[in-house]
Amino acid sequence: MSKTQDRLNAFYGIDNLITVDIKMPEDQWASLMACEPRGGICNFEYAGGPRFDWYKASSVTISGTHSPKKSVTFKDVGIIKKSYCGSFSKTKPSVRLDFASNVKENEDVVEKLIGTKSITLNNCKQDPTYIRQPLAYELFRHAEIPTPRCNFAKMIVNGTDMGVFVNLEQYKKQFLRNNFDGNDEGNLYELDAGDDLDAAIIKAEKISFESGGAEDQKDLLVAAEAIASDGLTGAKKVIDYNAFIKLYAMETIMKHRDGFTVNTNNTYLYNDVRAVDNPTIKDINLKFIPCGTDQLLREVKDFEMGSKAILARLVLDDRKAKADLLSAIRTFATTIFSKSNHDKVVKPYIDRLEALVACAGAMPEAAINSLRHEVKLVRSGAYQHLGETPTDGTVFVARISGVCIPTSNSEYIPEPTASTFGRDLFKTGYFTLKCKATGKYVTFGAEKEVIQVEETAQAAQFYMY
Repeated sequence: MSKTQDRLNAFYGIDNLITVDIKMPEDQWASLMACEPRGGICNFEYAGGPRFDWYKASSVTISGTHSPKKSVTFKDVGIIKKSYCGSFSKTKPSVRLDFASNVKENEDVVEKLIGTKSITLNNCKQDPTYIRQPLAYELFRHAEIPTPRCNFAKMIVNGTDMGVFVNLEQYKKQFLRNNFDGNDEGNLYELDAGDDLDAAIIKAEKISFESGGAEDQKDLLVAAEAIASDGLTGAKKVIDYNAFIKLYAMETIMKHRDGFTVNTNNTYLYNDVRAVDNPTIKDINLKFIPCGTDQLLREVKDFEMGSKAILARLVLDDRKAKADLLSAIRTFATTIFSKSNHDKVVKPYIDRLEALVACAGAMPEAAINSLRHEVKLVRSGAYQHLGETPTDGTVFVARISGVCIPTSNSEYIPEPTASTFGRDLFKTGYFTLKCKATGKYVTFGAEKEVIQVEETAQAAQFYMY
């Protein structure tokens, strides 16, 4: 492992609480906070260049509980606002800092300190728990999907505490080397809402080229044409099919409804080969990297099996491919989201994140408790998509009262509750229990005693655990 990677590992270690102290002219900071993106807020069709302008911070002092242990100050640091839609804010903006954009000599110093010359601080506007991003990326890693590391940061500007941010690893060369067996010579693209492997979209130059050896996007065009002409057979020639199925499964059961398969959004696409000027199909091996995970596992959303992306539709329309998707969902339901792994691995990690957020100065206990419930609900959502009921000692837990009924009890038939959206692609994760003997439904009395009712509307709702 390189020294750069060692430094990044230390800097982005989950237990490393970062403090970023920014000083800049008050009018400049006010201007940065107030500015709106070129093209307008949530204008995904904009293709007119950078959405925001760079500003200059007089100084930025950075320190961490573990890395860097001592405060280090850099002069004339570049700072730019980020996020032009859901996380856009005029009071707590997400920002990117470039320590070397104005002072080239800073680059070597800061890279030897933390492994990178620039950092991204996300404001968590859409996540009242603050922990969805680190939790999501950790769970994706358990599914062998490449993701960035992140931790928590306190940002102070001109003496004002701006609150808790997520310090997110950037999708740069070292990230690629670390996640793709040392290869950083492929083309990396960022997909925003509506971006897909579609020739018309690619020719319109809507997809953002991030890094690599060939900016003309010929590799994407070859891939799109192969998919358009040969469907799933063509897709398998230009994407890492097994990796895509894993991503699709995890986006489904983690309610990543602003990700690629549901919304063709919040995704990086990496051609994991050495970029060439005139690529053929043999020069293309596209892999998907999730991002923008601050809205997943939301209580008001169902478990949606996305169908907006071209690849998602091809999978759903192919019997064998859909079976592959369901197999991946089953694997994750019985490993990452099993009761045993939840109790031994996932729950302790959430506990750890909650403690770290508290150290950073936030106490979102109620929001985190809601997220804890959604994590427990994942297994139910998965099994509803599978159309199965596990027989491994799972119990049904009442949504409100918490009363448990063993699935081994042959008295009851679990029936999925109706989706909020009323389509087969959506699952709630909740069941009602119908008594085989009477045809009535289970609910609870004042003392939590089991009683039966005629109508499903009066029945208690349960989830698997």
